Amino acid sequence: MTVTDLDRYRNKKRRELNRHHGIPNRLAPDEARAYIALLRQTMSWDRIAKESGCSACYLRDIAAGRVTRINRVTHNKIMSVIAAPNRDGGFYIDATGSVRRVRALMARGHAQHTIAAAAGTTQTRIALLAAGQQRMRQKLADKIDDAYQQLNHTDGTSTRARNVASARGWQDVDYWEDVDRIDDPTFDPNARDSRTEILGHDGIELVEIQGYTTEFAAQRLGVRELTLAQAIRRYKKQLEAAA
Repeated sequence: MTVTDLDRYRNKKRRELNRHHGIPNRLAPDEARAYIALLRQTMSWDRIAKESGCSACYLRDIAAGRVTRINRVTHNKIMSVIAAPNRDGGFYIDATGSVRRVRALMARGHAQHTIAAAAGTTQTRIALLAAGQQRMRQKLADKIDDAYQQLNHTDGTSTRARNVASARGWQDVDYWEDVDRIDDPTFDPNARDSRTEILGHDGIELVEIQGYTTEFAAQRLGVRELTLAQAIRRYKKQLEAAA
């Protein structure tokens, strides 16, 4: 039995024991949400995820109220995290996630001044992040995350922002939603991605050879239309580079 199988077995037995004693295995996330808010005063999403063993994406969903019930095991993991000591003015963290959020919003057509207004900060700070700033205050990272949540599902009106993002090869919002690694500094979005290669190859086959629309091809391949279009562009660039 592997470690994963053993964990599943233990969790199953724990759930069965809870049911036997009338203890619900799924519960409201209110207490966990409140504790996450406390942890976020001094800890980054990545650190909370590492300490709890839960994904940062799922933790953000809980914190934002997008999850109505959570597993008791998840609840206990969150509540077991020890809060980092408070520091006046916040603390410095890796800026990778914020840099990627700013660049993704620009790829979506949002100007730097629009992002700055949504974040309640200055355009200069946004420009520094777009340029690849390496470290930043946690409080500013929270503001960037708020702006991202506000703007990531709408198209901006800045052609210049789109052109800058396209020229520099910045990934858009749909890409980061698909890979779910926006806060992971060890993930290299510019490395050759076999999934993107396959998607780009299949997209070209359906759109340029068989004559289907990008919308139809995306539905058939189970991805967003923008994601497919981006994969096709990347795959073409790889073919050109290899020629």
